[in-house]
Parts: sequence; structure tokens; C-alpha cells
Amino acid sequence: RRMADRQITLYEVLRGVSGQLDPDNVARLAVEAIARFTGWPHVCIALPDEGWTQWSVVAASGNLAAAVGMACDISKGVIGRTLRTTLTQVVPDASADRDYVSGHPDIRSEVTVPLRHGDRILGVIDVGSNLLDAFGGDEVILAESLAEAVALALDNARLFRASQRELAERRRAEEALREQTAELQARNEELDAFARTV
Repeated sequence: RRMADRQITLYEVLRGVSGQLDPDNVARLAVEAIARFTGWPHVCIALPDEGWTQWSVVAASGNLAAAVGMACDISKGVIGRTLRTTLTQVVPDASADRDYVSGHPDIRSEVTVPLRHGDRILGVIDVGSNLLDAFGGDEVILAESLAEAVALALDNARLFRASQRELAERRRAEEALREQTAELQARNEELDAFARTV
């Protein structure tokens, strides 16, 4: 029964984020779907900056919603540890974890899972609970499965955004080339006209 429930949850989250072409929308919808279909009220997605010097919360639900926009050095927090080690982190007692950075004082335990696509780490899903030791093996497996699905959707959205930027750059370059070609043709016509008069 648990396996069936896990598959339904995974399907619903995938359905919620599939087809999204904006990474911010993917993160927001993923957080909403995970919170709704798992019953985990405190969910966030954090992404590293391009230089991997800090991470920031880009989408969140529950008590973590106020953390959207919060940024921390990559060496800080359980999220930072997850990014650095690329491993799932289970924190049974947040107050006892030396790396824990409080997203909200009521959160007592958490699990953080890297958003991995291929060899790349795109970010972290962080799930918090008001209970101590709230995340057992089944919850960790579900969180890791959800992270794989969200990572795929995030990567697709990033690729789409990059292709759109490249396409826009090519269009600008083609337009500049057309303008230069037209200018050169006009000058050639002027030179031809001048040559005929001489």
C-alpha cells in the first residue's frame, strides 16, 4: 500500500510540474504539489548561485514560506551541507545539528535531498517537520524520488530558457547582419553610380 501511495504522490507531483518552462514556476509548483500530496507542510527548494558561493530559497511552503529570498553562504546550513556533499541529509533533531540554520523556530527535524540530474546538482529540496525524528526510511525514499522528478523538470525548464536566450541572440545577430548587408549594398550602389559617371 505504501508503494502505491508513493507512486501516486510521485505521479501527482510530476503532473504538477511537467510542461512548465520557467524554472521559478517549476520550483513554486513543485513545492505546492509536494506539500499538498505528501502532507509535509514545510517544504522549500533552494538553489546555488552560478559561482556556488551561496544558496537561496526560491520557493517554500508552510513555516518556511517566509524564507523565500533568504540567502546563505554555501558553507552554512544543512542545505549547504547537502550541496557540498551531494548526499541526502536526515536531521532527526534540528537543535542538535551543528549546521542547522533555522528557517522557522517550530521546525524540529528535517530531510534535505539534492536535486540531481545526471552528474549535476541543481539545488536541494528541504522538508521540515514540527516533530522530532519525523523522517524514516519511507519518507526519505519518497523525498529522493520527488527530488529526481523535480530535478528533471528544473533542468528541462533551464534548457528551454537557455535555448530561448540563444534564439533571441541569433535573431539579434541576424538582424544586425541584415542591416549591415543593406548598408553595404547601398554603398555599393552609390559606388556603382559614381563609377558610371566618371
